[in-house]
Amino acid sequence: MGKSKKITPEFMLDNPDDTFMFLMPLDLKPDDEDIGNSYFKVAVKNLTTKEHFTTLIAPEVFFTHFKLHKAYKSAKLDKKANKYIKTKKQTHKIDTRLSDEQYNTKLGKCLDKDLIGQLLGYKHTYMSEAQKTSCCLIKIGDMINLIIPHSVIAIYYYFRSTVLREATLKCDLEDLFYGYDCNPDDASIVIPKYVPQNDAPFIHRFLCQDDAIESFEKIGTYINAYMRKQKDTKQIHEIESVPIKAKFPIEDEFSITFMASDFYHEGKHYKYVHEILDDNSDIGFSKFTTFIQSKNIITEVDDIDKLPTVPVTEPSDTSERLKSEHAGRKYKQNTVTSNRKNKCSSLSNVEISTDKITDEEALEKLKIMEEILSNEKVDQSLTDSSGNGEKKTRKTRVSSKGKELQKMSTTEYTHNFDEFNKYIEYMRTQKAIENLIVYESQKMTIVYNGENGNLNKKCMMYGRERQYITATFKYKNSYVGLLELENTASTSTWVIVSNNIIDYSVFGKFISHYIDDNMAINDIKNMYEKNLNIKFKTKNHERDLELTSENRIRWLAGLLGKIKI
Repeated sequence: MGKSKKITPEFMLDNPDDTFMFLMPLDLKPDDEDIGNSYFKVAVKNLTTKEHFTTLIAPEVFFTHFKLHKAYKSAKLDKKANKYIKTKKQTHKIDTRLSDEQYNTKLGKCLDKDLIGQLLGYKHTYMSEAQKTSCCLIKIGDMINLIIPHSVIAIYYYFRSTVLREATLKCDLEDLFYGYDCNPDDASIVIPKYVPQNDAPFIHRFLCQDDAIESFEKIGTYINAYMRKQKDTKQIHEIESVPIKAKFPIEDEFSITFMASDFYHEGKHYKYVHEILDDNSDIGFSKFTTFIQSKNIITEVDDIDKLPTVPVTEPSDTSERLKSEHAGRKYKQNTVTSNRKNKCSSLSNVEISTDKITDEEALEKLKIMEEILSNEKVDQSLTDSSGNGEKKTRKTRVSSKGKELQKMSTTEYTHNFDEFNKYIEYMRTQKAIENLIVYESQKMTIVYNGENGNLNKKCMMYGRERQYITATFKYKNSYVGLLELENTASTSTWVIVSNNIIDYSVFGKFISHYIDDNMAINDIKNMYEKNLNIKFKTKNHERDLELTSENRIRWLAGLLGKIKI
């Protein structure tokens, strides 16, 4: 089984003798179907040929594998070229209790075109975009002005791995933990096996600290609000770019270590930060335990062998080529972990331990989680399904910072309907689920309401009408409808909760919103958020494609937690 432990961007792999530099992220390229799959658009310079271009790349690779404003040849630091790059490692104490103006300064208001041109590799091709880059402007003493781009804050605090990047952009931590304890003297979190252990303290921060919770949520809600405004005011169907916005997860005084370029402009000293290396901000606890489940949870399924299976392909070989196209789901996901030299000083005085959790304890945590979910307010997740997965590409998670990576082979795609049916079969074993009915798959009507009157891509797949499956059941006093859209990438099930019986006309109304009105999933959620009779939500599929009994329990617990008017 071929598992590459390297990732190399395509342009480096195709030009192994050239030296490249990632200059700066310019904006976020959103995936309208699954916002968690969004990329940074990054300005790049080929130092060998002097060519400038942009590339789409997942932001977490700048935490684990690559550094901004450093020279690389074949994905390795080019020591010879880096001798001539004038960036310095520095440490300063900062205060993040900033005004709105300090938090939202444009780079063009701090530095003139000549200085920004130096950051862009002495060429003004992307000057307009660079000038609009959102930055924090922090004054240090009387002389120094620290410029920290929001992209740099996002990379260090929120995009430390693939799973954390996906959760941040979706504004949804649900898939990254089973349970947690906020007690600062004995804090803990229970995480799935696929979540990097090093991410656990920072996920806990986003669950327990008020400032961190607010800052985490603002990233996803800003993206959603910006896209909705652009579509409403400019009648744009597909948003090409979104400004990168991020706040520090804590408002306090603390020290950060960073790589920066020094500039002098109009009698002022500026330090432009390319990368945050370390900080000692308060993490919120003095003792912390990460629990990792030791075995799958035992369930009450009588005949598990009769449940449908989902075959997963392990390719014979995996190249190191890192592509920007989205991966499909037919291959088992790969994992690449890098060794990050810098440890986070926020954890330096914390007693940290890791332990395995027993099946009985895991079930207890799951029950607690189910109770929390059943009392939740309307889900604010920005999760949408994506139907544009590359057929011959395999997804890879990288941690310490993660990235979507792609791989090659030839096998038929495993349909997400198989996974959905497996969830349904498990639901049939639960007495709390009443009158569960699954209907035959339906085909979407072809609609020509895309840009310039073209075909709406959401109603087509593989050159034919896209299909969907529906199911209905009753849970307690609520009627529930599930709709599973045909997909090739990470997917989520539509969840319609009503005080009245749900029939085909109800499903038809939501399909009409999605296709005829060409609404995004989150816009449909927002439309029904305050409706007292019917709600529209989504439930992510589990990440583990083997769909163990544990996965099915967790999925159903999460689903039932969303059933609330």
